[in-house]
Amino acid sequence: MKISYKDQPHKKINYYPIRNNTADVFLHKNETVEKDEEGNKIYKAEEVYFNVKREITKENIELNFESFWENEGISKSEHLSEVERIAQLEDAVENIIPLIL
Repeated sequence: MKISYKDQPHKKINYYPIRNNTADVFLHKNETVEKDEEGNKIYKAEEVYFNVKREITKENIELNFESFWENEGISKSEHLSEVERIAQLEDAVENIIPLIL
């Protein structure tokens, strides 16, 4: 968990689908409002980040918010098959090799 600061209220759940059929997820709670040195409102909240397969929907996370919060999400590797993990590793290696050479 970390602390997030914004100039507007945090959403309880931010769900961003990305490539490879996964999604980045940010959970927020315990938001407070503070003022900065210039008197502007600053919204401060606890934040948890994790990445999941898109089969875990925003609705699934909403229904089980506390469980996801307490476990800081679910490791992506827990949801990927061996074949999917190997494919991701192969893609990563293919992208790194040109940078090394």
